[in-house]
Amino acid sequence: MWSLTVLTTVLLLSSLALEPAIGNEVFGCGGFIKNANSDLDFSRVEVGLYNPQGSLKIKTDCSPSNGYYFIPLYDKGEYVLKVIPPPGWSFEPEQVPVKFDGTTDICSQGKDVNFIFKGFGITGRVEIYQHQIGAKGVQVELRSESNAKIGQTVTDTNGVFSFTPIKSGKYVIRVRHEKWHFVKPEYGVEVTTGNTEIPAGSLMVSGFDVEGSVVSDGQPFGNV
Repeated sequence: MWSLTVLTTVLLLSSLALEPAIGNEVFGCGGFIKNANSDLDFSRVEVGLYNPQGSLKIKTDCSPSNGYYFIPLYDKGEYVLKVIPPPGWSFEPEQVPVKFDGTTDICSQGKDVNFIFKGFGITGRVEIYQHQIGAKGVQVELRSESNAKIGQTVTDTNGVFSFTPIKSGKYVIRVRHEKWHFVKPEYGVEVTTGNTEIPAGSLMVSGFDVEGSVVSDGQPFGNV
């Protein structure tokens, strides 16, 4: 028969043994990389946990089979969860703020934090023929195979342009300028499972319109 003293001692030891297990419960942020419209290699995507200043604390790979990830959280505080994809891959959202308190936040409640894949990227460069310099201010259009307009942009100071997010498929890139001529004004491209870069020399300016006037003693000289 158990005495009151022995029973009290057993209960006390049991409660002490349970305290560390409860106190050491590991919380974490988890979820999925989701994609509905094209094949995606989930193993190339990582998810990182950052502090509010932007320093990476920990990162993890995603499951190749279903895109699942999990990052453990040990200390309460403010964090930012970010998807880390290869260049040119677009996701929404790109990051999610987390105020981890062990009780009320999305991670403590065991809810999924998902990142939705939106598309890949297309980058290229318009160059001056026989010169290794970019052509600034060229209008660039991206169209589908059926000639539907997908997007439009203008080349930067280095002649570079980009489109994102873009789904897998075949597209046509067209370039134009009011006063410039091109060796080939369009280029066909196929986007598969990653960022697509247009090969160098595919889009080149071949010549320029030249305007001027003929004068004689400072006066316009006609019929020339």
